[in-house]
Amino acid sequence: METIVHKFELAGLGTAPFAFEYATHGDWSNCNFCSTEIKEKCYVSDANGKMFFVGNECINHTGDTGLINTAKEHIRELRKKMRHEREEKQINDARFLLYGYPRLIDAIDADTELHLRRDTLDKFVHERMLYGGVTYKLGIAKKVWAKAETVLNEEEIAHFRQANVRENIEWKYNEEIRLAKVEEERQREERNKEWQAKRLQILEDNADIIKILEGMNQSPFVSSMVSQLKICDIKTFSPRQREVLSDI
Repeated sequence: METIVHKFELAGLGTAPFAFEYATHGDWSNCNFCSTEIKEKCYVSDANGKMFFVGNECINHTGDTGLINTAKEHIRELRKKMRHEREEKQINDARFLLYGYPRLIDAIDADTELHLRRDTLDKFVHERMLYGGVTYKLGIAKKVWAKAETVLNEEEIAHFRQANVRENIEWKYNEEIRLAKVEEERQREERNKEWQAKRLQILEDNADIIKILEGMNQSPFVSSMVSQLKICDIKTFSPRQREVLSDI
């Protein structure tokens, strides 16, 4: 009976069985099996742990079902990850382009489909392009770039595409977001302090009434009034609650 020798073994790449390890996408390199230049590399190990890389087409031609199926799964995940990275870059580029060249918003204002006003730039850049769904953000990004090609000149677009320029705009954008969050947190803490002070004042103002009510028969209605008096002004009470208080 004729023994079938694995194609990778015949090529001197190692000893069968072969196992798929991982896939990458990077600079051009020559496939270790056919010498074709490839960017998408599939790393495979032999029975002794020797590692080499080949193209996915070379794996498909081996007839090794297990290796082929594993490679397909990893390559599918790799391409999915790369697609997401491309989409994220396209969205971020559009956001930073708007941030770096605010006059673009004037041109986008004319696009009634976006329903924008000049004073909504911050919301548009920081919210719609940051928290919307991927499909929505991609659609907006395409509109932004389409407007950029008519509003900005070639030198400006080329200038934006320079790595250091884009990084500088990105830094300024992220710094503004950071400072906005710091200010938001400061305001939240300030409101919390004001609320705590108000609550203490309410407790002090209502202390005598609370003491009387706590000495009464603690029905659910009275108990709810005591709880409310600890955090709310009497002005917020219902007519029935005020009637009870007037009898005290």
